[in-house]
Amino acid sequence: NPSQADCDQDGVGDACELLAGEQDINGNGVPDSCECIGDLFVDGQVNGADLGALLSQWGPATATTASDLNRDGWVDGNDLGLLLSGWGPCG
Repeated sequence: NPSQADCDQDGVGDACELLAGEQDINGNGVPDSCECIGDLFVDGQVNGADLGALLSQWGPATATTASDLNRDGWVDGNDLGLLLSGWGPCG
């Protein structure tokens, strides 16, 4: 489908990659391999600023809570683990 988004420009659309098993932890329709999940400030790195933001939003989350990285309704240890797994410069 040539009109389908293809974030990694490999000729296979994002939706097709997700159907084939690519991971999409935050459920936004973009394969995680094309995102820097823990980069809350979108500055190209996951660092202390992102960690501070996540910790400040700890607890119940709404649909717009940026730190709820896995979109399960909570900012908790699961989100902290996702953030820490991406620590450093974004690929």
